Amino acid sequence: MKPNLFNYATSELSQDAFLLWLLEWANPSNSEYDLELYKTASDFLRKIIDVDEEFDIKTVVCKKQQYHIDVLAIVNNEIAVVIEDKINTQEHGNQIARYRQQLETALGTQYDIKCIYLKTGNECLTKLRENADKGNFKIFMRQDLLKILDKSNSDNTILKDFVLKIKEVEECSNQYKSKPYHEWMQNGFAWQGFYSWLEDNLGDYIEWRYVSNPNGGFWGCYWHWKWCKTFNFTIYLQIEQNRICFKADNKPNIDCIKKCQEKIFSIALEKNLKIEKSRFHRGNYVTICFVDTSYLFDKGFFEEKEILAKISNLTKIIDSIAD
Repeated sequence: MKPNLFNYATSELSQDAFLLWLLEWANPSNSEYDLELYKTASDFLRKIIDVDEEFDIKTVVCKKQQYHIDVLAIVNNEIAVVIEDKINTQEHGNQIARYRQQLETALGTQYDIKCIYLKTGNECLTKLRENADKGNFKIFMRQDLLKILDKSNSDNTILKDFVLKIKEVEECSNQYKSKPYHEWMQNGFAWQGFYSWLEDNLGDYIEWRYVSNPNGGFWGCYWHWKWCKTFNFTIYLQIEQNRICFKADNKPNIDCIKKCQEKIFSIALEKNLKIEKSRFHRGNYVTICFVDTSYLFDKGFFEEKEILAKISNLTKIIDSIAD
């Protein structure tokens, strides 16, 4: 296999360097060295600042870690482009809002500040979109980046290496569509891709993230929260990679959990759903019952309609016991 620089330059700092390098190529003076790379960089810059192809890029001045900002580019001495660059981590501590405030203080009203959250890994978009609305920043995901970079006619090795690397992430994230379930079930990227698909197709509020625990952790997905007045707790569904759980929160009473468990178990039997009762451990969140995740993939492969129908069966169980 041909060596790829980004198999070794795997940190977010390395990705920062690539983005700064790419933005630098949007300077018109660099078109004489590689016209196609100049065009690609210009397309990227125009896309992230939401201007059309007629927008004239005259100058781009790139700054690394100024005001603690991952990537800062000053365009035409009038637009300040802030890129918060992430691979697998997430924004924390209102980073983008703080960067905007710092720039407004440092630069005054002279510049139009454009803030972008760029992610080449995977992330729950439900929560991210909420944060973007509150923080007034643009989301730019790996797929958006690939649409621009993958069509470049430049032969630049650095660009090609970067595209190949993020294509690998894209392909791994889509394995749930093409490979048998037993081949991808241990692939964290595939679960992230599957959860992203659920976000787009369930029609329900959904969150997903990595959950660390003493057993090694898992990629978890949560949705369909319903308050059960009878049992005095909220019940919801949670996928833990190898199983789908009926969960209770609000520090549920164990006696109430047992009653709820029997109710879920009896409804599941009526639906011919092979469900298992869980052993209880006191805490804020308790697993009531669970079913093996292979329930969704009983034919061995991803089948959209069948998966959605089976998830609907699970949510209807919760609906039937919620008040």
